[in-house]
Amino acid sequence: MDPRAIGGWDFAALTATEEAVWALDVDEAGIYGKGGKPPPNEDGTPAETLSDAVVRLTNLMSVLETLYSGDTVLLVFPDGTGPALLSCLIAGIPLDKVHELQYQPGEIRFDVNYDSINVLASSLQPPSQTYLDKLQRGRDELKQLRENPDLLRNVKELEYERELEQENREREAKKEEEAQAIQLERRKENETAEREKKEREAKRTEEMRAVTAREVEQRRKREERRRVVQLKKKEEDTNQNSIDGSDGSTS
Repeated sequence: MDPRAIGGWDFAALTATEEAVWALDVDEAGIYGKGGKPPPNEDGTPAETLSDAVVRLTNLMSVLETLYSGDTVLLVFPDGTGPALLSCLIAGIPLDKVHELQYQPGEIRFDVNYDSINVLASSLQPPSQTYLDKLQRGRDELKQLRENPDLLRNVKELEYERELEQENREREAKKEEEAQAIQLERRKENETAEREKKEREAKRTEEMRAVTAREVEQRRKREERRRVVQLKKKEEDTNQNSIDGSDGSTS
């Protein structure tokens, strides 16, 4: 069974949050564990109250009872709160006292039943000074964490933000690269269009010059033909006048 999810404090160092979580549970969870929820996390990491953890724990026990009824089952918990929570459920102890029954790393308890758990709980009353000191430090840490939400950033969140920042940088660089490529392509297109325009204008000018030259040549040729015709006609008229003059003298 996974340990209790603590939202925005998940993956933080145990020493940075454990005492604050204990103080949260003792002061705010209530006997049914419905209060005292850790802060949420933007990446979707769940934040559970003790009551939420109880739901998962009872579901696990139901599955084990169904599948392995009559067998001996060894439960290994990744934290000390899970087995302590199970002890509270077995013995009917208020959930806000769960950390008085907290298991230490590697601790094994035998003959865990209603009576043995209540005997253990009674032997822990009143709570030890060590336990009370831990709660007081936890209250101070909890107050500081709530007043400064960014003081404690979990490792997963920091890694996510670094990845997100890197993705944003890469996205911006890609956008800039694409924008430069588009700008370069447009510049090439504009240069090509301008070159083609100049080529068309030069061709048009050359064509106009050629047309003008042909027209000038054609006009010159027409003028030349007209002069030739006029000279020929003048010559013919002169010859005719000479013939007419000769005819008159003979008469």
